[in-house]
Amino acid sequence: MSLTTLKPRFFVSLLMLVFSLACIQAPVHAAMIDTDVLVAGTELEMQRDALREQLMRDDVMEELLALGVDPATVNERVNRMTAAEISQVQGQLDSLPAGSGLGTVALVLLILILLEIAGVIDIFPGL
Repeated sequence: MSLTTLKPRFFVSLLMLVFSLACIQAPVHAAMIDTDVLVAGTELEMQRDALREQLMRDDVMEELLALGVDPATVNERVNRMTAAEISQVQGQLDSLPAGSGLGTVALVLLILILLEIAGVIDIFPGL
């Protein structure tokens, strides 16, 4: 066998191997997505947006800054909140009277407690 006859056979064999490997298909699993799952994801995002909007009010931001809480930290925490946490905070915010200074203080304290529980800030270093 000469070198010239070996090269075409090698390349033909190599091409056959590549094409045969290209035809192998990986198994794919697909399932139907329930409408409730899609709605829940959208609803959670809408609740987060509403909570962010309430927290970005000027009076709330002043209180947060006075307490030394960074607004970016609050946004990060809201992004990590579960649906149950958002519902709990929204429920407490909805029950507060509008325009109450006490309500703003309660909201700020609630946020600080949630941030403390999450480990984002350390309000009570001795505990």
